[in-house]
Amino acid sequence: DKCFVFIDDVVEATVSCLSYNNKSQNILNVGSGVATSVINVAKEIISYTKSESNIKISGTFREGDIRHNFADLSKAKSIIDFQPKWDFISGLHKFIDWVITQNDIPEDFNDYQKSLNELKEKGLLNE
Repeated sequence: DKCFVFIDDVVEATVSCLSYNNKSQNILNVGSGVATSVINVAKEIISYTKSESNIKISGTFREGDIRHNFADLSKAKSIIDFQPKWDFISGLHKFIDWVITQNDIPEDFNDYQKSLNELKEKGLLNE
């Protein structure tokens, strides 16, 4: 499980840190504080976009992968009064809506497959 956070919440926390008057140095976790599995992210993307994509889980991990994490927000809450405003589903939907407006989505599967082939040829995609 991972801690997914919407960018607006990160920006708000950053601005709060910049306007924080105390000169002491602190390290703060910024996140949603909620663990969400990657499979649930994939399922929600498929559901929201009405995709017919199949989810394939390889079970392999890359060196350095973090398998489970979520942010403890207690220090950020006490120091800068940080509380995320976006829940996972709302933030993901807003992000997907934004991505769709970027016109970077292939028009059909052939364009998508062409992109995958190009990534493979450049050694940027491992299967």
